[in-house]
Amino acid sequence: MILGSPCGAGAEPAPRGADVGDHWHARYQIVFCGWVLQPLPGSPGATHTHGDGKIHVHPGSREEAGPHANLGAFFRSASARLTPSSLELPGWVPMRNGDQCPDHRVGRWRLWVNGRVEPAMDRYLLQDGDEIRLEFAPE
Repeated sequence: MILGSPCGAGAEPAPRGADVGDHWHARYQIVFCGWVLQPLPGSPGATHTHGDGKIHVHPGSREEAGPHANLGAFFRSASARLTPSSLELPGWVPMRNGDQCPDHRVGRWRLWVNGRVEPAMDRYLLQDGDEIRLEFAPE
């Protein structure tokens, strides 16, 4: 008798957020209507940047780890705010889904992680080695 594989075998495990003691990095870009913005300046916190185009994740406590080590925490560290439908950057007018690009086409935010669209946006759990592209573009 040949047994099949166990239920769920081969499925990828659910991503987990960084744990206390981890030191992860993810590259990121913010693209607005085709223009790549400069990296955000250095910021404080467990999920931060050094202004180098990378997100640095190294939680020092349980309150900063796991589900708290997400993309929303990164933007908060940079005095910005990311929601599923908007991005507010310091010194910029907030851009929301339905706003227009300079060419008057209606735009929408999308989060690309490692080449795939990720719906979680602000709740996305950063993973070591991620390639992140947050893009506002015409629909």
